[in-house]
Amino acid sequence: MAADLKLAREPIDRSLVGPTPALLAADRPFRGLLRRRSAFVAVAAGSLLVFNLLQPVLSVFTPALDGKAFGLLTWGWVYAFAQFVVPLALLHVYVARARRFDAAAAAMLDRDATLEQSS
Repeated sequence: MAADLKLAREPIDRSLVGPTPALLAADRPFRGLLRRRSAFVAVAAGSLLVFNLLQPVLSVFTPALDGKAFGLLTWGWVYAFAQFVVPLALLHVYVARARRFDAAAAAMLDRDATLEQSS
């Protein structure tokens, strides 16, 4: 038990930890990346919310979805089926964008690690 306490008091090797959140928050390119990511997520979530909430509004208060689309299907059914397809498509776009955001963040961390090693 005493050996465990001794290990806990040893200094931490900061080279294994990486940049702290305070250092990342002060980094201008990283803040820009966070802003771009937040803007994309807000637009995607807002668009999906509006798309999903628009169907009940259109079907109850307007005749827009009452017309025939294909055979016996009305536009209301087409819109309802689209509510399965659109989130999956948005998910695909989000995953692709998240990979780019992750690659950019990794490049920033590599750049910072290179700068720390050279100094």
